Amino acid sequence: MSRFIRFMMPTMVGMMLTVAAVGQSYNGQVLGTLSGAVHKYSGEFTDDLWGPGAFLSLQYAPIARLQIEGRFGLGEIRWKTTPADIAAYPDYFGQGAEYGDPYPGTLTQIEPENESRLTTIDLLVNYVIVDHLPAVPFISAGVGWTSFAPSTAENHDALPNFGANVYSGSTFSIPLGAGVRIPFSDRVGLLLRGEYRFVFSEYLDDFSANGSNDAVTSISVGLTYSFTDRGVRRRPMHHSHMGDHACGCCGMERGHHDECPCSASSEPDADAPAPSAAPSGATTAPAATAPATAAPATAAPATTAPTTTAPAGTAPATTAPATAPATATAPDPCPAGSARLCVDDDLSVCVDTNFTPGRGRIKWEEGMIFDPGNPGHGQLLSEVGGATPCYANVVRESDNAYYLCVDCCFERQESAGYVLYKLMGEGRIVKGQGSFDPAECPDCRTVAAQGR
Repeated sequence: MSRFIRFMMPTMVGMMLTVAAVGQSYNGQVLGTLSGAVHKYSGEFTDDLWGPGAFLSLQYAPIARLQIEGRFGLGEIRWKTTPADIAAYPDYFGQGAEYGDPYPGTLTQIEPENESRLTTIDLLVNYVIVDHLPAVPFISAGVGWTSFAPSTAENHDALPNFGANVYSGSTFSIPLGAGVRIPFSDRVGLLLRGEYRFVFSEYLDDFSANGSNDAVTSISVGLTYSFTDRGVRRRPMHHSHMGDHACGCCGMERGHHDECPCSASSEPDADAPAPSAAPSGATTAPAATAPATAAPATAAPATTAPTTTAPAGTAPATTAPATAPATATAPDPCPAGSARLCVDDDLSVCVDTNFTPGRGRIKWEEGMIFDPGNPGHGQLLSEVGGATPCYANVVRESDNAYYLCVDCCFERQESAGYVLYKLMGEGRIVKGQGSFDPAECPDCRTVAAQGR
């Protein structure tokens, strides 16, 4: 076993340094693991025997570097019974006992080796020590329940204290450990783990000589599978586009603000008369008052006519205030040289209309994701990570302005030990003055389409 460990350690370190896939722990990740293990117990009969085992677990990451893990394990521990042990503990083995003799008061024969089956159920918290490495190193701690059943190794007879119910065969435990996960792809990876389990029992080996609790050391190697995608994709709720270049979402050449999935095969015309439909309806309503003026013509009393025209005059007056609240709730007009851009269903910013991105690189890895409803909303792009993540909006602020990447995809790269996120082909970069502070904008797309 020691030779196996000495061989495996440099091999695994080499894999960590050469593996191409980038290890990344991200919020919302759900990870399943299946591992083979070896266990070694520490107690009165401590020696170099290892017993086999296996673990099955499910992990969930509520935040990028913290994982909650539920784990189930099966295995066994083994230890030798030497003539020196038999002579040292005559109360347990019997005075002058030898191999093949029964334990005092039982029919169980003394054998050279004993074992104990282990069943463990653990709740662990794993913390990623360093992120954005070719592997994911972590430490772990938790609480567990451990069941054990000491017996002889050959005949599997219960050892004397366990058979006499001197102690309970189940107890609590505290597992502490560390490990590393090495990804082969976005889904599959290798898991290496070491652990020391403090067991709240003196009788893992069926015997207590000094009153100290026993313990178990475990080393495991297994496979992991991610049930979630590494890159967070943008929500297909809406998109907007301004300028004379092709839209990266739908291919349209002119500016538009549409509420449709980016995967749609066709889109409504950005210049459709939906916004102007309300004004045309408003002009139709005053036209309907024309017959009202004909009514005074049939009315004989002259005084009736002014009375009738007075309400007719108030009708347009009441119609005008009806549209006033709509304009009252609209945001302030954008300054000259800027245009309104919707960043959510009811939020917008004013961006420069004459901005052309230069050749200088924008540090998007330091940009903030602005996509309400997305798990990565409000976090830095480098914190959420991913190989090729895509988002509705990513904001990179400077001293007196900000850059906004709309419907952009990024590619993760490494340069001189630093993690960079470079913009891929699709998307659009705009610039705004001051700080990024979206304003409320009811019916945002209609307001932006009207140039307000």
